[in-house]
Amino acid sequence: MPVDVLLCEGAHHSPDVRVLNKILGGLCTVEPSGSKHRMDDQILVRRRASPGSVVMGLRDADFDRAWTAPSDLPDTWSKDTGGGPGILLGWRWSRKEIENYLIDPAVVARALGVRAPAPSDYQQVLERAADRLSAYTAARVALTRHRIHWRPLPNRWGKPRGADRYPFPDKLRRKECRRRIRWLVRLHAPSAPLDPAVVVREFTAQYQHHRPTTGLWRVHFLHTYGGKDLLLQMENDLRSFGFNNFAEFRERILLGIRDTTDDIAFWLAEWNALKNEIQTYIPR
Repeated sequence: MPVDVLLCEGAHHSPDVRVLNKILGGLCTVEPSGSKHRMDDQILVRRRASPGSVVMGLRDADFDRAWTAPSDLPDTWSKDTGGGPGILLGWRWSRKEIENYLIDPAVVARALGVRAPAPSDYQQVLERAADRLSAYTAARVALTRHRIHWRPLPNRWGKPRGADRYPFPDKLRRKECRRRIRWLVRLHAPSAPLDPAVVVREFTAQYQHHRPTTGLWRVHFLHTYGGKDLLLQMENDLRSFGFNNFAEFRERILLGIRDTTDDIAFWLAEWNALKNEIQTYIPR
């Protein structure tokens, strides 16, 4: 019994919804749920309201997950019930967020066609952006792993960028990251038993995994680094490819996906695997 409704992150006409509708091609209804927070409750409410429908969810990966080698397969996502396997809610992308797929060289080449940058030039730009993001991503991971659920600790900072007002900093060096970590912990967790020095030590440890070129998370940056962060860090280089800003580049890719006659599920192994999961899902 295939999936009837798939909830995903984002709003109407968000990149998530647009890409999933193209991948799945009408196999099920794709509906935005807003934030991933409380998506589990939305799924369970929908299931109770429509017991004859198969309602599942798809959410982004998180910085707080344990390291596993990228598999290019969607991970199963379950709600812990205090024992046993839990309640299956759906799947998680293996990559951090939808932009991690949009900036994949294979997707860029197919979506942009003749407007795509030369593959070697684009790969260099991607790698350079990942190296520059090493400290900032390590800081985001450290902050995420010390979040206090009843008083969320932000895991990013900086000036709001683009129409979606995504925060991104100008300074990305380790010294600035340590300063920002201390500031965020003191600002957002003043009454909680969380010492900024603990998060700074976590950052120092995480940096070894994100070290430019050689860090394990850095090597697999298209899975582990924030896709929006990579886009923003590439912005100046994207202008040399003829795009005014990161938002235009992303939108051109989305339009290329919309307009292609290809079955884009075959563009990436994980997209094809997700489509198969939706088509062949058997409720337990």
